[in-house]
Amino acid sequence: MRTRTPMSPRRFAAGLAGLAVVAGVAWLAVLAVVTPLVLGWKSVVVTSGSMEPALHRGDVVLAPPYDGKRLGKGTVVVFEDGERGLMTHRVVARNEDGSYQTRGDNNPAPDSTPLRPEQIIATGRAMVPRIGIVSVLAQEGRWGDLAVLGALVAGAGVLARSALRGRPEWSGGPLPPRHKARLVGAAVACQLVLALAALPGARAAWIAPTSNGVNTMASAAAWQQWYLNTPIEGVDSVAVTDLTLGTTKPAYAGALPNYDTDRDAEPGLTVVRGNLGLAETDPAKFQRWYLPPTPGAKNFSGNVRLRLYSAVRNFHPTARGSMTAGLYVCALGPTNCNLQASVTVDRPGGWAAGATTFVDTVFDFGAVNFPMPGNHDIAVKVVADAAGSDDDMWLAYDTTTWSAAVQRT
Repeated sequence: MRTRTPMSPRRFAAGLAGLAVVAGVAWLAVLAVVTPLVLGWKSVVVTSGSMEPALHRGDVVLAPPYDGKRLGKGTVVVFEDGERGLMTHRVVARNEDGSYQTRGDNNPAPDSTPLRPEQIIATGRAMVPRIGIVSVLAQEGRWGDLAVLGALVAGAGVLARSALRGRPEWSGGPLPPRHKARLVGAAVACQLVLALAALPGARAAWIAPTSNGVNTMASAAAWQQWYLNTPIEGVDSVAVTDLTLGTTKPAYAGALPNYDTDRDAEPGLTVVRGNLGLAETDPAKFQRWYLPPTPGAKNFSGNVRLRLYSAVRNFHPTARGSMTAGLYVCALGPTNCNLQASVTVDRPGGWAAGATTFVDTVFDFGAVNFPMPGNHDIAVKVVADAAGSDDDMWLAYDTTTWSAAVQRT
């Protein structure tokens, strides 16, 4: 025989809270995993915070497969980018050759490479909030955080059951058949969790509101910014091998100064092509920016990228270009630098975006997580690769128009 102990109002309230958590998580998981299976859509997890507060890391975008039809301006597309992996951007124009111009969140100019229809995988239609965080944590190898998250949800389930049903006391006899149902429910829950962990991730960069009949996805800038400084903002200067990063956005709105008057008379900074990659030590063949080291050990994590405006010398309209950027942990100076991540942007079909126009170039280091000892901090280094470039590269930064920065979510 089975009896129940009386239930207090506090336990009942706690049970309702636990039930709400479990029901909410289950419903979101079903929407993110089961609905696309039924409709034949794609589920894509947002892995960056570039759309906050409209889209957060862990949100799941539901997108029907691209049917090959002509896309209108404002359509959100999920596509494969050879440099950055799976991306979600918005169509801003259609070119005469049938390709599309796309643009990312907070970018002052469209993506430099047109999007071909065959690259498009799906078009965004709806969003399920937060539930894809399971996939984000799994992709980043954060198993401890996953365990904590699972324990919290399991705790909510136990709280809901024990509080709402009372505390059972057995006086003998076999267990009731409903225990089998609980085992089936647990198995289904495990399948949902595994399916969520396996969802593909994509970096989101949607630049304007999109009304799609289900929800509205609007743009936002959620990147923490460290701007690339010059010795004195708005003033011509000789080349300086190591410059600082700062949190103050550039205020100078005039013409781009010449940052290497000792090398040439052109605006911006010239980085001469080299053959050694990030191992380059010739000051004319690389440029580095760093955060002044701070005392105390810390950890540096998040999705990190370098946004830098660049052009092939003389803005050659068809010249190919190739640049590599490295993310480092450095001691004072910077000295004793250890490479943590690197990325190469290679545009064999031409780097230029038009006469006298610098290209908004994104070096996406992806998700990083590394410790930094006391009196150490981050630095970035950029080089021009001789093997993939037809000429030297020009860089623009530290003005309101060319506000280049290291960014982290």
